[in-house]
Amino acid sequence: MKKLLFHAAPLSTRGADAAWLLFRLHLGLSIAIGAGWSKLVGLYTATEADKLTAGAAAGPPDWFVQQVAGLGFTLPSAYFWAALAVWGEFAGGLLVALGLGTRLAAFQLAVQFLVIAFFWYDKPEPLIGMYYQQLLFWAFVLVTGVGGGRYSIDYRIWKHTAHRRSTQAAQSDQEFAELLVR
Repeated sequence: MKKLLFHAAPLSTRGADAAWLLFRLHLGLSIAIGAGWSKLVGLYTATEADKLTAGAAAGPPDWFVQQVAGLGFTLPSAYFWAALAVWGEFAGGLLVALGLGTRLAAFQLAVQFLVIAFFWYDKPEPLIGMYYQQLLFWAFVLVTGVGGGRYSIDYRIWKHTAHRRSTQAAQSDQEFAELLVR
């Protein structure tokens, strides 16, 4: 399970890893702030910034709950799924940007954008559609496959865990060799 959550390998060059970091930061923060946070606080335009200081309730707006209900969810559960989607966009975007649990966060966002891009619209165009949501879906699929890269918290966790495992293995080998000598 730890490998699924935190495995991150460096890309072929440090430049590629730096570009991947910038991509993850832009993708994750765009979703976290532009989609998740803005729905949580009801901030839909740049001129509504005063809502941030007004102590707005952190929950899905009514229009979004109605859109989720339009997908076929009954109204009591539509609020739950709308809240889950909004918090998924916010928390998942932050996790992708930080590179923490990157694959899992990107996978859940890919599933969300799969629903948005291919089931939300009446006639989606899977291959040639110019929907922003389809682009986000494929971007999150890509992040799910690649992981966090060298400049991620996942990589630091994985590197630390791998070092600890190799140190323990070396100690075990040394102890075994000492037993054989006795």
